[in-house]
Amino acid sequence: MLGYILLTLSLVGATVLIHYEAMQWAALRVLPRLNFLPTRSLVIVGVLVCMAAHFLEVMLFGTVLFALSRLGFAVGYDDGLRRSFLDFINASIESYTSLGLVDSGHMTPAHRLVSGAEALTGLVMITWSASFTYLLMERYWRQRHGRH
Repeated sequence: MLGYILLTLSLVGATVLIHYEAMQWAALRVLPRLNFLPTRSLVIVGVLVCMAAHFLEVMLFGTVLFALSRLGFAVGYDDGLRRSFLDFINASIESYTSLGLVDSGHMTPAHRLVSGAEALTGLVMITWSASFTYLLMERYWRQRHGRH
């Protein structure tokens, strides 16, 4: 079980790193170079970068769990069905967004551990994206209306 805890911590750490780097890249590299666009476009670009980061993070969790299940590790489902890559990605999306639709009754204990941590991580990353978007809107709206 220690191995699965370390796996979970690694996935969470990689997710935070992806998110941080994506937002830093957007704020310091991309958005300043697009200052010729209308302010609403800059906010949209910021949101798209956040969405791309979320997509990568979901894919990370789903791909790692799928690969480990195919290698014979005790992650995945114990209902005897051979789940596809898209089943793992769908479960990852449902966990990350805290939809609660994942069929956890058929997940192995290790998969439930990772999925639970993914739900908490997704909540924090989505909140972080919302804060980032708010700050972008505040910055660009103040600039647009001449208030600094």
